[in-house]
Amino acid sequence: MNAAQAAGLADRIQSYVADITDWSPDVPLGAVVCTPDAFTGLSAAERGRAFELLQGATREGGVHLVGTIVRGQRGLSVSELRRQYRGWSISIEDDSSSSKSFLARKIAS
Repeated sequence: MNAAQAAGLADRIQSYVADITDWSPDVPLGAVVCTPDAFTGLSAAERGRAFELLQGATREGGVHLVGTIVRGQRGLSVSELRRQYRGWSISIEDDSSSSKSFLARKIAS
């Protein structure tokens, strides 16, 4: 959010920090950013519901950035994310030797 303010975009961005298991967005989402910690401790079924909720709330053309490895901390596997994001445009960003991010863009239907 600090970067958005510095770029003069603060009035165009809403940021949320929430428990992913009980949060429901009230506006269409253009971008979702999740750290590996966002899914820690969730069962496969709970993760599936969280992805369904976020994907359903994301507008066409919106993006999801999910950190799979951040500073050596492992999160969800790329194969699980590929399964969750079938039908989306997917890329893997190799940010450095210790960070990797999964990027998915919602394709217009």
